[in-house]
Amino acid sequence: MASSFAMRLVHLGYAVHVVGEATAPAFAAGDVLVGVSGSGNTSGTVRAAGEARRAGGRVVAVTTDADSELAAAADAVLLVPAATKNRAEGETATAQPLSSLFDQAVHLALDAVCLRLAAEAGIDNATARGAHVRTE
Repeated sequence: MASSFAMRLVHLGYAVHVVGEATAPAFAAGDVLVGVSGSGNTSGTVRAAGEARRAGGRVVAVTTDADSELAAAADAVLLVPAATKNRAEGETATAQPLSSLFDQAVHLALDAVCLRLAAEAGIDNATARGAHVRTE
């Protein structure tokens, strides 16, 4: 879901990289990390948040748990009330396996963020399509 969000931000004209990709640069002051973890305790995501903070960056946590390690490291938290693979007490009930419900809810929530950013910047479908990879 984080990679999909990154792709949409690129379509909107933002300079975006995905942690762990070969071409991703080191964090720098002023950078923003959007960390997505249902539990908020995924070690790699929490580690990336710490690195972003040490570099002078900001962290936005997308999680179900306001009391998680990721939320504690964040400047802002987007709480997504959905079931994760952990099925923690208080999570929304679902028949879907693992973190499917969380993934779907995050996709919709982050897409809503993109819609808002596009509206504020006056970016329509044709403009976003111009930034999309062309394969034909």
